[in-house]
Amino acid sequence: MAKAIILPPTGEALLWDISTLQEMQDAVGGDIEQIYFGPDSLALVNENGKLLELPFNPRATALAYERRIGLLPNDYINGTLVIFGRRQESELLTM
Repeated sequence: MAKAIILPPTGEALLWDISTLQEMQDAVGGDIEQIYFGPDSLALVNENGKLLELPFNPRATALAYERRIGLLPNDYINGTLVIFGRRQESELLTM
């Protein structure tokens, strides 16, 4: 089981225990896309967030630019962002 910070487009951030692919998909509302989020963390978003016109997530977008994860200029994150700490990265990648 891994602790994850759930950062929805609006409302408060949450701390969840996530241990299965289904729980990851539930957190982002669909298929997951892994995002390198710096040397100490990994993040997930909905792979089709823009196509599904999920709500723009200003906090996640600002955090991504702050961490310099490689968003293209004028790119942004739609939908919920799920952040895992580094310890869980290898666990997540092997699930």
